[in-house]
Amino acid sequence: MVEVWESREALDRIFRERVGPALQEAGMSAQPRFFEVINTMTR
Repeated sequence: MVEVWESREALDRIFRERVGPALQEAGMSAQPRFFEVINTMTR
C-alpha cells in the first residue's frame, strides 16, 4: 500500500490519532516505512 500525505506532520497526526489506536485494538504491532518523495513527474 502506498499513501501520499501533504506533510510528515499530517501523517504523524493521523497515525497517532487513528491508525495507531486501531492497530493496538486489533493486537497488531506493524509500523509503517517512510520514504520521502523529492521529485514527481507528470505528463
